[in-house]
Amino acid sequence: MARYFFNLAGDPPVDDPEGQELPDLEAVHRHAVAVAHALMRRTRIFREDQAKWAVQVTDDEGREVLAVPFRDASVMVVDDMRTNGAAFGGQLGWKIQLHIGKQIAQAYSPMLEEQLPDRLDFLLDQLQRFPGTAEKK
Repeated sequence: MARYFFNLAGDPPVDDPEGQELPDLEAVHRHAVAVAHALMRRTRIFREDQAKWAVQVTDDEGREVLAVPFRDASVMVVDDMRTNGAAFGGQLGWKIQLHIGKQIAQAYSPMLEEQLPDRLDFLLDQLQRFPGTAEKK
């Protein structure tokens, strides 16, 4: 299996720091669609302006493997469920969610309190110290 990174392409772009090992490109595409669905379900800016966002998948050498625009993903099937960006039942790992949140908050800092990224760092530090927060593989 190869490791793939599911980066967020948009403004701001956010790189996937951990990646995911998957067996083939079909699984990579399904996972990219699922990531887009999960992000749209959780965050209004991804739902409301789908044309600005995509999941850009790269391999472990940084080469782009594929890209899934959110507007395309919003009408695709994931795990036999047709969704509009709100029905995907999967989860993104908490580290990825905090990483994306921090990057988005930093990019939109003129509209947010300047202390928000620092609070996200504090929360991430606290979660990493808390027993039982290690993600299951």
